[in-house]
Amino acid sequence: MRYSGWLLAACLAGLFVWSPAPTHCETVNDFSPVFQPSLEAARARGNIEIDGHLDDSGWQSAALAANFAERYPGDRTKPPVETEAYLTYDGDKLYIAFVCHDEPETIRASLCERDKIFSDDYVMVGLDTYGDAAWAYLLYVNPLGIQGDVMWAATGGEERGFDLIWESAGIVTDSGYQVEIAIPFASLRFPNRDNRVWRLDFWRIHPRETQAEYAWAAYDRDENCWPCQWGTVSGIAGVSPGRGIQITPSVIAYQSGRVAGTGEVKSPYEFVNDNPDGELSVWGKYSISSSATLEAAVNPDFSQIEADAGQIDVTTTFTLFYPERRPFFQEGSDLFRAAIRTVYTRMINDPELVAKATLRSGRTSVGYLLARDRISPIVLPSEERSDYLLAGKSTSNVIRIRQSVGEGSEVGMIVTDQRFNGGGSGSSVTLDGLFRLAPTVRARYHLAASHVTEHDDPGLTGEIADSDSTFDKRYTRAMDGESFWGQFDYAYLGWWTSSWNASLAFEQAAPTFRQYLGFVPQNDYRAVNSVVGYFHRLPAGPFETINPHISLFGEWNFDGKPKYRMLELNLWTRLRVAQAGFFSQYARTAENFGGIQSDDSWHIYQDASAQLGNLLQLEAAVTCGHGIARRYLTMAKTLDLNLSVKLKPYDRILLQQWLDYARGLQLDSDEELYNGFIYRTRMDYQVSRRMAGRLAIQYDDFIDQWSIEPLLTYRLNPFSVFYIGSTYNYEELTRENTSGHISISNRLASRQFFVKMQYLLQI
Repeated sequence: MRYSGWLLAACLAGLFVWSPAPTHCETVNDFSPVFQPSLEAARARGNIEIDGHLDDSGWQSAALAANFAERYPGDRTKPPVETEAYLTYDGDKLYIAFVCHDEPETIRASLCERDKIFSDDYVMVGLDTYGDAAWAYLLYVNPLGIQGDVMWAATGGEERGFDLIWESAGIVTDSGYQVEIAIPFASLRFPNRDNRVWRLDFWRIHPRETQAEYAWAAYDRDENCWPCQWGTVSGIAGVSPGRGIQITPSVIAYQSGRVAGTGEVKSPYEFVNDNPDGELSVWGKYSISSSATLEAAVNPDFSQIEADAGQIDVTTTFTLFYPERRPFFQEGSDLFRAAIRTVYTRMINDPELVAKATLRSGRTSVGYLLARDRISPIVLPSEERSDYLLAGKSTSNVIRIRQSVGEGSEVGMIVTDQRFNGGGSGSSVTLDGLFRLAPTVRARYHLAASHVTEHDDPGLTGEIADSDSTFDKRYTRAMDGESFWGQFDYAYLGWWTSSWNASLAFEQAAPTFRQYLGFVPQNDYRAVNSVVGYFHRLPAGPFETINPHISLFGEWNFDGKPKYRMLELNLWTRLRVAQAGFFSQYARTAENFGGIQSDDSWHIYQDASAQLGNLLQLEAAVTCGHGIARRYLTMAKTLDLNLSVKLKPYDRILLQQWLDYARGLQLDSDEELYNGFIYRTRMDYQVSRRMAGRLAIQYDDFIDQWSIEPLLTYRLNPFSVFYIGSTYNYEELTRENTSGHISISNRLASRQFFVKMQYLLQI
């Protein structure tokens, strides 16, 4: 423990060298925050044009939400700047406006693509239209009217890929900035009843030396249900939720090229271009009622406009996770989330047909997903590694049922089934629940059973299936037609107050558990994790918050053999300058992997971030230590470095740089096991609110490959988009001929030009 002294001292300082933080509402100049405030909406008495100006006659009857209180870093204190929000409606739309008072020269605002505003000043409206704290719409706008939207769910947090059709505008004024929002009722899901009361809250984010948060509703830090503390709005009458038909046809044209498979002695490099090609697809959505929708896409183009950012895989033996970005899976995405990734929609890879239905009736929600896939990925988990296969065609079905219980609690069930052409299947049944036992206590469970019938095709697993490799002492790792059941169990109990938190979690995955339509890269383990932490806010001085916590983790396989034990000491701190934050971690571990036993492993991790005005954002993380290098099955000294730089020299230009570096040296000999990096740079130029250009360049040193991706986008709304772009991959090429091998560095290995047009039609 010789490296932990400094961190332990810092933790003790955070615990004992402090002045008591206020625990009750403060009153400043007769300021008094309001818990669960309410608004009575009135219908607009005139037209409203969404242009950022509030001089339209429709605003004269709007309800006023004022008396914003500081939520962070202050605790229900009076903010240093004033904010007002207004709300009204007509037969088609809900209208919201913000007036944010401030010094104009201090306001941070970017003309950028939607969903990229979160280092700016911005406002937020949260809408829980069903009032059960299970899920909510979060709509964000910066001072120039650029949008961001998120779907929040109690079971899975925020879904940032969510998109909604709505209008917004913003202007900077002599006294701050103003924002106007119009949300069509056709875009929202809500109960179609006369006595309509929605939960909502208005927020303002004020990033200066610290990123302050002001909210219309006052918050109790000893209450861990977020929407439960929102205000309410009533009086919205004579309106109907979304109904009708949306049709989104799209066309993509492309030309691909690649290096020929073989090369001659005199011509080792030959690049072959395919003939131009194209595809048509259509995506339709039918809103049957306020509670039910049907969606289907035929031959959908699910290719991503930007490739996934590279990840270093030399330090892990498990399959890597990549986030979902495809818009079809946004509607109802909150329904399919659970404690583990029971449904991972990227396992639906290249479908001929995909369909989805959602129903929200009262406190009951139901989701159904159907896909007919051309190429079907399979993740094969095990105790110490996972493997990734590509099988043939399959048909997948997913059913989700969720029932809200009380306030902030819910129970549910998920059924998944995947059937492959030519044989083989994978199915699962999951029961899960989230319970708010008290304002400061939550419990969660996730119980799953899986059944797999393998393909009867050992060649599908190829070299990854060792003929001597078995699991559960009776099944081979090869795809040879075996059938088996598996089980997964998870239980969690957490307690949070404004100052203290503690949690205890247990999970286990049997050696035979596989989640074909989910993402579970490891099985054959039992694990227990416990955390105790303290959170302290300092009223003055350079440190804003100090958050030490300790974590204990233990893992065993199903034979009872200890696999991994860890003790972590952690310290979070935030400063009152440049939005700076620091995280320090010291860990001692004992590990048994690949027949190697290590009882004296350790690592130190340090992360630091800062936002220097509107110009520069920095984040750096470094990890060093020694332990088992899993891919190399030896003890190693390791160093990992991650660096992120965002530079905004102009409100239309964003330059981003990422560097991920990893090095491993054999512990005894200092022999190099791996040493490399992935560098990625991206430049975004926003021509106007609708048109943007982007250039992304990535170099992967581990495979000596360059990727270049220029793109031009014209976006009418999230679903009506025109793209034109290309991708270029340069790498070291090796050709075999009569003289041996010829290596050619940094030659064009593959290329694609593409044009895509997609347009939303609403009927």
